[in-house]
Amino acid sequence: ELAPNITLGVDFTYINAVHIPRAFDLNLPTPVPDATGRLIYSGARPLAPQFLFDIVKDSSSRSLYRAVTTSLNVRRRHFVITGNYTLGYNLSMADSERPVGAITYESPANLKNDYNWNQIDMRHMFTATNIFFLPFGVEISSAERFLSGRPFNATVGQDLNKDGQNTDRPLLNGSVIKRNAY
Repeated sequence: ELAPNITLGVDFTYINAVHIPRAFDLNLPTPVPDATGRLIYSGARPLAPQFLFDIVKDSSSRSLYRAVTTSLNVRRRHFVITGNYTLGYNLSMADSERPVGAITYESPANLKNDYNWNQIDMRHMFTATNIFFLPFGVEISSAERFLSGRPFNATVGQDLNKDGQNTDRPLLNGSVIKRNAY
């Protein structure tokens, strides 16, 4: 409490989730880099050539969320104002913690590019609520919310690495860009 009816709060949140399931295709041949450096799965499918996919769930994914939230609450005779600001960072290896069967990686042989910003990462978030007490019992209230943009994943729109998935990302300086890099 800074003064009567004025409070300030600071909160730190740290969530490190490990062993999150994600889908993997086990029926891929050994990849071979092409002239650009992209790993290509062009050989025969080793486990069951007659089937395209052999999807299994693996609990090797993880996520990390860190945030600092500050809050201010001011109560006066004629108004109440509450404001919160959060500075947060949300990293993960997949955007869904419960994949039904969707493969989200670009290449299973290069998973290091998948640990990047989560699609729900919002770096800055400010919220406020206000109530003003007017004469004759009239109250006016408002709520405001301002958010920074969320990252998004750039894909090339086709299966360049021939793994049967449309999750391929563009190359930048000879390397596949990270997931949700924009």
